[in-house]
Amino acid sequence: MKGILKKMFIASLFLSVFLIININNIFSESFPLHNKGKSFIFDYEQYGEFKKVGKDGFRFVIKDHKGLCEVAGEGVYPYEIYALNSPTLVKLLREKKLDINIWESLGLEDKEITFYKWATASEEPGVKQYFVGHVLKNAGHYEQALKAYYAVILHYNRSYCWAKDRSFVWFVAEAALTEIINICRMHPSLGVSLVDAYVDVINGGDTDPGNDIVIVDPGRFVKNETIKRKPKGKVINQRGKGRVVLKQYENGHWQVFVDDKPFLIKSISYGPTKIGRKPGGADWENNIWMWEDSDKNGKIDTAYDAWVDANKNNIKDENEKSVGDFYLMQQMGVNAIRVSGAGSHAGYKIGEINKELLRDMYKNYGIMVTMTDFFGAYTVGSCADWEKGTDYKDPKQRELMKASVKRMVMENKDEPYILMWIIGNENDMSGDYTGVNATRTNASKYPESYVSLLEETARMIHKIDPDHPVAVGHMSTNHLHLFKEQAPSIDVYGINRYNTGGFGATWSKIKRYFDRPVFIPEFGTDSYYNEKGERQDLQKEVLINCWEDIVYNSAGNNGTGNSIGGCFFEWLDEWWKDTHSGDSAFAQTTKSQFLFPTFDGYGHEEWLGIISQGDGSKSPFLRQPKEAYYHFVEEYKKSKK
Repeated sequence: MKGILKKMFIASLFLSVFLIININNIFSESFPLHNKGKSFIFDYEQYGEFKKVGKDGFRFVIKDHKGLCEVAGEGVYPYEIYALNSPTLVKLLREKKLDINIWESLGLEDKEITFYKWATASEEPGVKQYFVGHVLKNAGHYEQALKAYYAVILHYNRSYCWAKDRSFVWFVAEAALTEIINICRMHPSLGVSLVDAYVDVINGGDTDPGNDIVIVDPGRFVKNETIKRKPKGKVINQRGKGRVVLKQYENGHWQVFVDDKPFLIKSISYGPTKIGRKPGGADWENNIWMWEDSDKNGKIDTAYDAWVDANKNNIKDENEKSVGDFYLMQQMGVNAIRVSGAGSHAGYKIGEINKELLRDMYKNYGIMVTMTDFFGAYTVGSCADWEKGTDYKDPKQRELMKASVKRMVMENKDEPYILMWIIGNENDMSGDYTGVNATRTNASKYPESYVSLLEETARMIHKIDPDHPVAVGHMSTNHLHLFKEQAPSIDVYGINRYNTGGFGATWSKIKRYFDRPVFIPEFGTDSYYNEKGERQDLQKEVLINCWEDIVYNSAGNNGTGNSIGGCFFEWLDEWWKDTHSGDSAFAQTTKSQFLFPTFDGYGHEEWLGIISQGDGSKSPFLRQPKEAYYHFVEEYKKSKK
């Protein structure tokens, strides 16, 4: 897709853009805490009363302040005395180790300093509590982190934090819930789960927190052994009647079936770009890889002629045979790729599909296609003026977008490689976000007009092609409350997510508002550690965390059961992605482009692939698989399609 500056917004709705993620406590050992409280799981209602549960204005009224302090312990409101009499704090102050910018402290490897910096901070109380929880988690104090995050939900659910560029605000309670869910799933030895909890922010994702409604149910912590897993049972609902259908079971879980066989989508975003090429003008042709045969041997370069540089010497040795990306994806276990359908933008034709190539990909490698129409994102399909962006109220633009989708469906609906149609790509991005990769639509300003066009388009697709599901491609849940009544023809809720520990409360929120299967069309992280060099191991850890969450929430497992798979972003490092700051498309920049929720807190767009292009001298053919690739070669062997 077109860069990930826009994706900073996605992940930041639930994770701070300031986060420095510490995967599995790699960077530091846990520092000692002087008081962890008397208990981990306890009944909060022994110490107070919940008011307005499941409604706007939820709050926890404390009735036994002393008792709550005793069980809460360090770092958890309302226990604060450690900040006054801790010998560690006195020592750090004397040594002036806390004389550091509070946000910069999140990047320290010494988490003890970061903890006391935040514990004594003068930041807004909810933001302070959230980041104290974050530091506790990164230091390996998982139980205390759970209590800290839960305190955010109980006491500070109206607290919010501004993005660095002030293009939106995010509510810390919503992020805290995701952290709690991820910690419980990733650390089963804790033996607990938070059940029936939710934090819903309505009208969020913009720069006006004043009109936001925050609905909270705090749920409760329970021991995992008390949770009874329901068997799937009989099929009670089916969407579609052709080759690809969606089935829902008695326990509410959803599953994809292809040719009557269960199919968990193991997809990857595939749009390999030859080094030196960059978007703009005719290079908007983002499916050019489907046609390119630069060595004139009658075979498509990347699909069939790519080769693995096993010894990483950037030379094609005699034993390094051309095998192609399709083969490498097949070996990994990939069963689908994401492809952009035809469209038009600023007078250019976009994405002509090489049907013969995709037919062969399916026939000989078993790889299907989730085909996307941008539906007005970046003005593709709407042909709108770039500065004004796509207008979903404009009758002419609406017809142009529907016509673009219709053309894509009509030209590909009978092809064996089609798995699913995806309408849009983050079109619901807030209009307050104006970065270079903003999607240029007014969907967030006029959501009902946007959703009505989605419904019209989905109905049209089903009439033309009843054999394949229709998904929306979103980047938030901001307009989710409209879908049940206004977009019933949408079969799958697709949502791009760039998180590090999984997708947390996303699954359950979608299930509550719009009971449909959920697909993650984009997730991933880069492999470059800011200013320190490449860390493929950390990229691998993030991808493992995300994929395990996708599986955990798929049919028949312990999660919500509405996950049907996900799509890694992306296959190949692309060197053009930082050209907006002046860097050459012929060099792979090591500069970070922005703050981003990844293992080091910074985004490096040109390192997102699970495959490297080496020194670039043999592009588009050379492949140096990263650690993540080799991990998933083994991981996907464990499960069938």
